[in-house]
Amino acid sequence: MTLAKGTPQELGHWADIIEKTANELCNDPECKTIHFKIDVNRIVSIDTTDYDALDCLLLSFKKHENEMPNITQKILQHALHVYRQKT
Repeated sequence: MTLAKGTPQELGHWADIIEKTANELCNDPECKTIHFKIDVNRIVSIDTTDYDALDCLLLSFKKHENEMPNITQKILQHALHVYRQKT
């Protein structure tokens, strides 16, 4: 999926934070169960190994959503929603 708007650096920064927290919530210090990346072209890469990992990813987003700018929050929320529907 490619995002239509948003600053790539800002989106990537928050995706990294969400990914790190999600892996901590799933007790995966090696970060093998959850991947959430957004590159400089706004291309989103999300992968979770199972439904528990997906739950950790969504919980991590909820944990951080009030810390991020409103537009970034909406863009990332949409990306996660699309991913969740595909799994």
